[in-house]
Amino acid sequence: MSGKPTKLPAEKESGGSVPVETNAASESPKISEKSPKGVAVSFEKFDSALRHFLNRLVGIVIAGFFFGCLVLICQPPEKLPAPPSGGNGLAVMQVIAQAKASHGSDVAELSEAEVNDYLAQRTAPRGFLFNNLCRFDGVIVSFQPKVCRVYSRYSIFGYPIYLCGAYTARDDFGRPAFNNRGGAIGRLAIAPVFMGIIQYPFFGELWNGFGIERETLNQFRSVEFEQGVVRLLPEQ
Repeated sequence: MSGKPTKLPAEKESGGSVPVETNAASESPKISEKSPKGVAVSFEKFDSALRHFLNRLVGIVIAGFFFGCLVLICQPPEKLPAPPSGGNGLAVMQVIAQAKASHGSDVAELSEAEVNDYLAQRTAPRGFLFNNLCRFDGVIVSFQPKVCRVYSRYSIFGYPIYLCGAYTARDDFGRPAFNNRGGAIGRLAIAPVFMGIIQYPFFGELWNGFGIERETLNQFRSVEFEQGVVRLLPEQ
């Protein structure tokens, strides 16, 4: 037997395992440090892409909404009354005068066509902007059960645009009064609450021009709208 001491197998394994454990311990923090940074970068890219997509989507929706409104505005109303026939509009005033003189025994009944012929004689086309490029072309009415629709026609650079207001009649202490029931620009419907705000810019000048007709209506007791007909009931 040799006199040199020999190392036990356990000491060799422990001695060999120390550097391995040290390397594993030193490399594991590096891996754990890189992982959160990669997740953060990918989340930022996703968030940026999502915001870009939502901004584009909102822009497309808004543009589509305004384009759709413009298309509806440029279309004529679906149930537009027939244009004036060129008849004698003075017959309207004769019927009204006869009903007033009867003291309640006669009712002034006027057809839609008669009223529109009268309005055609009372109104005349006129330009109001850009040297006659924008014009007021006239007004016509449509009588339906309980509702009267007033259509003002404008020509914007040669293209017709219709403004419509819907009204119902009521009794206001023995005098006729009218309530706003909404309206439309072309085929774009306008709710009554918004029509109440914009009706004066739309129809204010028109109503101011019919001062004589308004005074005549105030001398009647009530107004009734039927299909194609309006009835003026005089005071008894």
